[in-house]
Amino acid sequence: MDNWKLNNGEYSYAGTRWIAMSVFLTAHQTAGELGSEQEQAIRQTMLTEKSETLSAIGTEMIDEVLSGSRAEQLKICNGFPDEIRAGQYDITPESEHYQVLTLMVERLGKQ
Repeated sequence: MDNWKLNNGEYSYAGTRWIAMSVFLTAHQTAGELGSEQEQAIRQTMLTEKSETLSAIGTEMIDEVLSGSRAEQLKICNGFPDEIRAGQYDITPESEHYQVLTLMVERLGKQ
């Protein structure tokens, strides 16, 4: 995990910041319509929903990966650290969201 964070931490941070800012802005706009005393509750509800969604996606991915036999599960789990060290999960120019994440990292660096 430390190895992955070393190579990809800035992208992870940018994604986390984007989620937090989108929740803040949406809650703030909604609070303008409903009254500011509702803003904290709206923000908490949105964060809970996003967290539950991400957790469900993660659980689904894990279930899919570990759906095979015990031998297949062991092979996947034992090989995972080597795959991380080899950069298999790094965010690279070929990654689907590379351009957006790079732009976010650049913008956050200028703040």
